[in-house]
Amino acid sequence: MAAKTTTDENFAEDRALTDALGGHSKTKILAVMIGDHTQDLTASDIARMAGIERSTFYDHIDELLDYGLIKITRDAGNSTMYQINKESEAAQALTKFEWDLLDALDNEGEPDARVDERET
Repeated sequence: MAAKTTTDENFAEDRALTDALGGHSKTKILAVMIGDHTQDLTASDIARMAGIERSTFYDHIDELLDYGLIKITRDAGNSTMYQINKESEAAQALTKFEWDLLDALDNEGEPDARVDERET
């Protein structure tokens, strides 16, 4: 199983993307994938971090794959692994959008404490 960079159960709730666009399940899935873009994750990991049921993840994943925002990276045992599609212009734009939101919300002039993930 992939190593996790966070163990937060509701990782997606603390993202600028969900703050701006709301808590729809697809938005939460994308927020997780953008935030943990260096790793591939299982459906269970993504659902846990998004604060949604695994069945809800499966309700939306085909559409996100069709849009090219998320890609399947490999199978690990019985689990399919997913990652943000770094080659997708739409995924790159969505990642940039989240960073632009963070820049706009940084009213105190202090750098954001998160690791710079703009290398997608």
